[in-house]
Amino acid sequence: MEKDIRKNKASLYVDGRMEYQAVNLEKEYGQLLDGCKYAVASYHCKEILVEMYREELDEFSPFIYLTVDEYEAIYESQKNNNKYNIRYGRKHDGFDYDDELTAMFQEIEPSEFEINLDPLNVLLEEAEQKREKEMIDRLPEAIALLSDNQKRRIIKFFLEGKNTEEIAKEEGVSGKSVRTSIIRAKETMKKYLNNF
Repeated sequence: MEKDIRKNKASLYVDGRMEYQAVNLEKEYGQLLDGCKYAVASYHCKEILVEMYREELDEFSPFIYLTVDEYEAIYESQKNNNKYNIRYGRKHDGFDYDDELTAMFQEIEPSEFEINLDPLNVLLEEAEQKREKEMIDRLPEAIALLSDNQKRRIIKFFLEGKNTEEIAKEEGVSGKSVRTSIIRAKETMKKYLNNF
């Protein structure tokens, strides 16, 4: 039986199973750890790994040995940190200014800079703003109409920024169930709010 071997400079897979994966700590995480430039993850224990692949691993020595579980935990943590940084970047000023003027400009869309002094448009805009304020004031009433599952999922989706798959995984249900619940919750709230 012929083995399916996929190898690049930093990893080796045999028949779809990872034999080892080397990670450049300086490139991936911006720092060395205990004077080691690489971390090497494997399903094998360190002694067997070194015995089997001594020559290939020499270029990564000295390295920090990780089990696959440890490597995946670090990888997931880094992925979550990156997601947090992206979300933070969407909501905060790139220069980290924290004053009222900057906050005001962050909330204004470029199209809102246009000045329109047409009296009809001004009246329509005021009416729309009044309607939006009334809808916001009635939002707690609309949320009160939802089931406990719908409330929890709406909060996770809109306020915590989680996607439906993350919510489904947390709750141990299917993604379709969460999507359906959120859609129905939005429909219920929209129907209630549009009646005013």
